This record gives sequence, C-alpha cells and structure tokens, in this order.
Amino acid sequence: MGMKLSCYNIFVEKNGNIVGLNTMKNNYVLLSKNKYQELLNHSEDLFEFASQNEKIYDTLIDHGFIIPNDRNELNELRLCNKEVSFNRHYDLTIIPSLDCNLKCWYCWETHIPNSQMSNEVMDRIRKHVSLELAHNNIDSLSLEWFGGEPLLYFNEVTYPLVSSIKNLLDANKKSFKTSFITNGVLIDKPMLEKFKELNPKFQITLDGYKEKHNKVRVSKSGGEGTYNRIVDNLYLITEMLNDTHIRIRINYDDNTLKNIEELVLDLNDLDRSKVSIHLERVWQTSKGNKPDNKLLHDTIMLLTANEFSVDYGNFIPRYNSCKTDRYRQAGINYDGRVFKCTGRPFIPENSDGELAETGEIIWNRDRLANRIGRSTFELDMCLSCKMLPMCVGPCSQKCLERDWKNMENQCTLKTLEMSIEDFVVFSFNNLYSTDKLKAEYCNSN
Repeated sequence: MGMKLSCYNIFVEKNGNIVGLNTMKNNYVLLSKNKYQELLNHSEDLFEFASQNEKIYDTLIDHGFIIPNDRNELNELRLCNKEVSFNRHYDLTIIPSLDCNLKCWYCWETHIPNSQMSNEVMDRIRKHVSLELAHNNIDSLSLEWFGGEPLLYFNEVTYPLVSSIKNLLDANKKSFKTSFITNGVLIDKPMLEKFKELNPKFQITLDGYKEKHNKVRVSKSGGEGTYNRIVDNLYLITEMLNDTHIRIRINYDDNTLKNIEELVLDLNDLDRSKVSIHLERVWQTSKGNKPDNKLLHDTIMLLTANEFSVDYGNFIPRYNSCKTDRYRQAGINYDGRVFKCTGRPFIPENSDGELAETGEIIWNRDRLANRIGRSTFELDMCLSCKMLPMCVGPCSQKCLERDWKNMENQCTLKTLEMSIEDFVVFSFNNLYSTDKLKAEYCNSN
C-alpha cells in the first residue's frame, strides 16, 4: 500500500532541529534538519525514505505524520464530528443564580440580585435527569455549575441538587462528573468536606498579581480585594481534596503580565498534579491579532519553567468547536429557561427552550436545527487549514449571529498572540516541561 504525508503536519525549526506537530493526533516528533530535508526530498516516494530510516519511518507512521494513500482525513473528521455530536454523553450546565458576590468591570452578564433557583425548578431538573436515564438516552453525564456565582446558594441549591443528580447516576451505574466555574471566594473547609464525595473539578480566575487582581475582582459588599482569599483557597482545595483538578484561569490585558513573577511565587507551592494554568485575554481589550506579544511569550516561558502545565489558544484535539454543538447538551437557568450557549446573556430572546413540569426540555427546534444542523468547520477557510483537527471552526454561536457569512474575522487563529510556529514550539515545550506525555524523539544526524 502506498503511503503519503498527512495533510495536518506542521514543521517548525527549533534550536537547530525541526519540531513536527500532527494536529490530527496531537503528536510531536523531533527531527534533525538533515532528516527533515531527506523526508521532504522523498515525500513522493516515502518507501525510499523508509529503506534508509526504518525507525524514524515507523515512528512517523505511529504518530500520524505518514498515512496510507487511500485515507481521507477530512472525511474522518466529518465522521467523528457526527459521532460526537450525537453520542450518549450528556453535558448539562446549571445556573443556580445570576447574582454574584463580585463586581468585575469586564463581566458581560447582567447580574440579578437575590436571584435563586426555586425548589420547583430543582425538582424539574431532577425529573429531567430521571427521564434521560429512564429512556436510556445517556451513558454518562458531566454536570457543570455556572453563574453568576454558583456557590452563593451552596447549601440551599447547589449541594442538594448535585448530590441528588450524582445519586441518580450512581444508582443507574452511569458515569458522573461535576465541575464548578467559580470565583473561589466562598469556598471554605465545611464546603470542601461536602465536596469530598463529589470529586469535583474547578475553574477559578485570577487577574494576575495581587495589586492588579485587587483592582478588578472586588467584593460587591465592601469593595475589598479578593486575591489573598482566592490564593488561600487554591491551596485549601489541593490539600483537602485528593481527586480534583483546578484550572487557574488568568485573565490578562496589556498590563496584567508585567509583574507575573509575583503571582508565580504565590502559586509556587501548589501541587502541580492538581493544577494547570489557562491564559485568556480580556476580550474587551483585544486589538486584533498580535503575533509578537513578548510579555505573553515570557509569561508562558516562566510558567513552564516553574513546571506548570499551561493552556493557551484553545487548540486541543476535538471533534466539536464547542460542547454547545452537541445534541445532548443544555444549560438550565435558575428560572427554568434553557440555553445552549452560556456565553451570552440569559435573557428570554436568547433562550433555546423551556424545562417543563414533567422534566422534559421543550426545545425550539428551529434554533436547534440552525445550531447543530451544519458543522462549524464547513467553511473554505477551515477546510484548507492545518489546525482544523485542533480547532474545528468558529463557535456555532458566532456562526448563527453572522448567518455563516463573513466568518474570516472569527477565525480562532486571528486571536492568537503569537505566530503558529511559536505556538507549536510553546506546545512542544509545555509537553516536555510538565512531563505528562512522552513524545517520541526522532533525532538523528
């Protein structure tokens, strides 16, 4: 059988060698310049390359860089996209309140003071999960808590509801996971004692070093900063919970990263196996693509040098651009309205359905069809892109809002504040510095 190079190979020079990334499988190789040039020279006849480089050739096949001639990778992605879009895993998000204890200037949500999910809506959610299980629609459920601040009514809403849903999944011998997108301020020891039975994951945000953070994430009640409280709770979570992971999201603008060393020092004693860092620009401060953001580059280098796993750019192997593109996914607001996208205001005109008394979601099928009836990557700019398997196109919400027209400016690569070559090198360095995966070295003179 004839062999060919994958359509999704990216090769970048690094320190005199060549780093290769196959985005279809998210695998890396390291080649000498000589071997890389030899590979290019024999790209039309790879068996000749194989005869002189058997070990390297086998590794390139194993890692997806070389594939059979009759393999259509794009159609494979299309198939996997359909499989994942309609599989039996349920992504359920619950918004117990749209109130919050903080007032961050960039928050896009309209907070509703004293809003709290009622016992009636809680019962409807339980009935909803019971119906899904009774109809044997799902094999697993991931329950995400969002807000507002989802821990505001922890004892009244969040804990009793998450416990009962977990019990339903356990009784039916289905997989259950839960996670909390929280500012982390309200976490304390009694709450974590209850968390022990849930094995939750967390996303908790810091806005950079202490001085910067305390100017942004301030308490509504007294206006005081929250940095020390949040950092203390990061340590408390990692110390009290054995099976957990915290994604520390660092929201940054042009000034946030200038004193990032202070933040690294404050986080330096955290258990690296339980935390990772995600870097995300505050979108209101974006000024278009900045492929040469030295501060960002230096921040990533500093974090990886301190053995933190760093996530930037939202490029990971997947088959949907967002979980909202999946059929079995819903966000249930405190008032019983149902939304696919949780990145837009929870107002009636954005609602995609209602949670009925029976527990059934009454979907607006026209809106549902418009969102998931077409794969987000079926755009010319995506179909020719080597990053397609790690991006899968713009989010469906943006596609809908623009009626699938003039989508070029919505390309995820346009938000990347480094070149694609630098991104490949960053990802390669991150892989090795965290020692989480073992890439194969194909280094030979």
